[in-house]
Amino acid sequence: MSGIFIEGNTPLIGTVTASGSTNSASKLIFAAMFSNEDVILNNVPRVQSVMDDIEVIESVGGKAEWVGNNTLLVNGSQINSYEVPLEIGEKYRLSSLLAGPLIFRFGKAFIPKYKSVDGRIKPINRFLDTWESLGFDMEENDNKIKY
Repeated sequence: MSGIFIEGNTPLIGTVTASGSTNSASKLIFAAMFSNEDVILNNVPRVQSVMDDIEVIESVGGKAEWVGNNTLLVNGSQINSYEVPLEIGEKYRLSSLLAGPLIFRFGKAFIPKYKSVDGRIKPINRFLDTWESLGFDMEENDNKIKY
């Protein structure tokens, strides 16, 4: 039988600080790009996937700045392109989440297709199905999706 056995008659005493969720932070960072105002996100973990999300939004002019230990200030007011650069977007699966703010701002978005470097398939069909259900037309080629 596998498991964890704890022995002793000593109560556990102390504190644990729960870290923020990477999955939630990513969605909030991209959602904040709808705003022209500063958006403060607290308890954002400083992990590589969050840094990747920041690189994606900065590639189109979005702002992201660490203003505290795990506090991120983001702002979409300076977004100046509806096209995520190929060399950035194809590396990060979640770059497709930027389609919403870009469509909101420009009426269109060009997002590179994600290309897995480790051979694992990480589908984005949920994102595409969502846009299609909202009535958006999409065109795909080998490298990009045009919304």
